[in-house]
Amino acid sequence: MALYDQRADIPVSAVVDMLAQARERIDVLVYAAVFLHEAHPRLNDLLEERGSDGCAVRIAIGDPDSIDVQQRGKGERFGHGIESRCRLALMHYRPLAGVPGIEVRAHATTLYSSIYRADDQAMVNAHVRGVNAYGAPVWHLRRSGDGGMFDTYAGCRSGRGLDAMRLWSGIGAGPEQDPDQSRTRTGPGPDPDRTRPRSGAGALSALSARPRPIPRPRSAESPVGAWTAHRRTPEAVGMSAHPAREPNRPAAPCCSPDAGQADRDGTAAPSGPPPRPGAEAEAVRAFWTRLGLPGLIDVHTHFMPQRVLDKVWAYFDSAGPLTGLEWPITYREEEGRRVALLRGFGVRNFTSMLYPHKPGMAEWLNGWAADFAARTPDCLRTATLFPEEGVGRYVRAAVEGGARVLKSHVQVGAYDPGDPLLDPVWGLLAEARVPVVMHCGSGPAPGKHTGPGPVGRILARHPRLPLIVAHMGMPEYTDFLDLAERHEEVRLDTTMAFTDFSERLSPFPAAERARLADLGDRVLLGTDFPNIPYPYLHQLRALERLELGDDWLRAVCHGNAAALFSAP
Repeated sequence: MALYDQRADIPVSAVVDMLAQARERIDVLVYAAVFLHEAHPRLNDLLEERGSDGCAVRIAIGDPDSIDVQQRGKGERFGHGIESRCRLALMHYRPLAGVPGIEVRAHATTLYSSIYRADDQAMVNAHVRGVNAYGAPVWHLRRSGDGGMFDTYAGCRSGRGLDAMRLWSGIGAGPEQDPDQSRTRTGPGPDPDRTRPRSGAGALSALSARPRPIPRPRSAESPVGAWTAHRRTPEAVGMSAHPAREPNRPAAPCCSPDAGQADRDGTAAPSGPPPRPGAEAEAVRAFWTRLGLPGLIDVHTHFMPQRVLDKVWAYFDSAGPLTGLEWPITYREEEGRRVALLRGFGVRNFTSMLYPHKPGMAEWLNGWAADFAARTPDCLRTATLFPEEGVGRYVRAAVEGGARVLKSHVQVGAYDPGDPLLDPVWGLLAEARVPVVMHCGSGPAPGKHTGPGPVGRILARHPRLPLIVAHMGMPEYTDFLDLAERHEEVRLDTTMAFTDFSERLSPFPAAERARLADLGDRVLLGTDFPNIPYPYLHQLRALERLELGDDWLRAVCHGNAAALFSAP
């Protein structure tokens, strides 16, 4: 037996290699485990090959509509993110429907451990309250005789565990259909048969009682899908659009009942065709004119070298494997046109958020950003970093050269913001009063160093560091609001938060809305332009429908950033 302190310590290749060695059986009992497909895009090919060679493959994924699965998300402080991850996992495995030797289904139960079994080996990932699965311990077990730990988890002889599951392979019924009962639920709320807490062998045995099919794609009903039908999007976007809200499902917590409907001025929201460029610019300008503002300041927009941006766009074109939602780029235009669009919207200042994913890239990006800002005076000169030798030198050069904001992408860079190489840099930025926009939340997919913990440790050493938490810290909204309340130099940007798109992935808790009002002087407008799957106007309408008042909107859309950057 081998014990790992956390799943993040295990190379994903070790799990995949274990599955590849299986000759008789593969059993996977998890909530989502999307890290397998993210790190091994050809996992389905491997499983299909194993199945064709006579290996029995059984996979059970958490039912995203199950109360028990949703409770696990809260218990692991992952919030609603676990539901979207379960949907994403089911979409990953959908191509295996009907493949001989492979059975895939969804379960509605509480798991205390996720199990990955291949013949006489198994990896068991504990689920610990308050800890995401990637940070929880893992046992690598090998069968050494009857009645040992391997049998305890795999249920090889006792008739419990995975052996007791009657898995369903008939993928194809609608999402609310129980194929073994031939009935359809019509009442509101979850199926009462799925709301009773279950645990241990009873929970696993219960999985066989009510198999749940993998939901069909419903792109025609999708708010995003319907809108993209009007766009020039690549046919190879990949996964289907996200399911539309079920008729009896309540609206997202922070959204008004008319979310997604036509805006009051007649300009369509994401559920309809995108507005004409001139019409949208007129509507955006009407938004800030009504508030008595001189325009908008957007602290989270992306400009970068075209060959880098092309790769970013290609990534979003195939974003289904990460989010489970289609992600059409609304403003896929050449650089000059994108700048003109922002100016047409009345955005007085914006940024060129750019970020490296490997060493040796950040300094080159900083050179490009300096040139872009020199020829684009309304852009706040932006810089970035990576934990590598020389990072202090090139960040200091950027700051002394006029950089006004820095971008740190902990998720894409896959680095610990507490890396000793970065510690002097955080001190430099705190002393220079240069804000850092940091993507440190765990959305859309958690990383080893995402979440409030690593950032909190930085702030403990550098409490004066001006930090702007991107995306409101999605999905750990509450934790990052806590952080902002403890540290007066912590701010949050609104990028993609509260929109229909993000409310499907990571809804903002309605109970936290009052805290948004209390922190109104530290929330800044951010949009992710141009890489957004809806019109720019929709982000503004999403803020407006929070109903926190015009003073709050004025501060968020202009005043707070103007004060921070000494901008007009």
